[in-house]
Amino acid sequence: MAATLNLGDDFDTAITQQISAAINLALSNQNKTQSYKEWMSLGDAAKYLSVSRRTLNGFIAQGLKIVVIGGVKRVHKQDIDSFMIDHLV
Repeated sequence: MAATLNLGDDFDTAITQQISAAINLALSNQNKTQSYKEWMSLGDAAKYLSVSRRTLNGFIAQGLKIVVIGGVKRVHKQDIDSFMIDHLV
């Protein structure tokens, strides 16, 4: 059983504009997330997580994997994402 509801062209236009704005916002937010490099410095990793460097150091102490080469520390984006998912409550 199907029902038809006609709310007028103005309503259709307003809804279309709202949906378009929501899609554009979602795509914009996705592009911001994707702008982070695959391998991040600790500072960039903290920004990616929206936490302080001190909090990031706590995550590292709790098992977040990092790579250290010649004193240069990097964190892989996938390791950050996996670490966060592993700590869901």
